[in-house]
Amino acid sequence: GLTFKKWGKRFNTFLHYVEILISPDLIILGGGTAKHFDAYKEYLTIQAPVVPAHLGNFAGIIGAAAAALHQAPID
Repeated sequence: GLTFKKWGKRFNTFLHYVEILISPDLIILGGGTAKHFDAYKEYLTIQAPVVPAHLGNFAGIIGAAAAALHQAPID
């Protein structure tokens, strides 16, 4: 398996390409990447701030549910 140092450096490379392609003002991480953020955050050197989602592993499912509710017809 990868150490958090190696994984963090590889993830930083990926985020660097994301930064080049879409120039985000902020990158919010969910799921397992948010859960272990403190273990690899020191290896992230991109310009955009990177933060873990406050809802952690639940961020994606809550966001999907909120989007579905927003689009659901109200009778």
